[in-house]
Amino acid sequence: MKEYIHRTYRNWMKGEDLIYFHVSEEESDLYIGSLGNLSDLALKSLKKYRKDIRDYISEVPEFKTSLIPLPLGCPGSPAFFRRSNSGKRRRPLSCR
Repeated sequence: MKEYIHRTYRNWMKGEDLIYFHVSEEESDLYIGSLGNLSDLALKSLKKYRKDIRDYISEVPEFKTSLIPLPLGCPGSPAFFRRSNSGKRRRPLSCR
């Protein structure tokens, strides 16, 4: 497991009615504030989305290293990629 790196900007979050917790998996390190302790659900979701990203990279290796936007709304891309790409106004690159 990677050593935790303290991020000072997280001290700025001060919702007094929130419970704060860390969730991390691979390169993802989240600090979440919620009305209840959702750490188990957050970790489960994070693991699912990280797996989706790994699976997509195995199909489209250039996604991992590309320095330009790649088409995310193509068939076979993870559902959350397609949802996050739906609000883009610019013309997407063509799918394979």
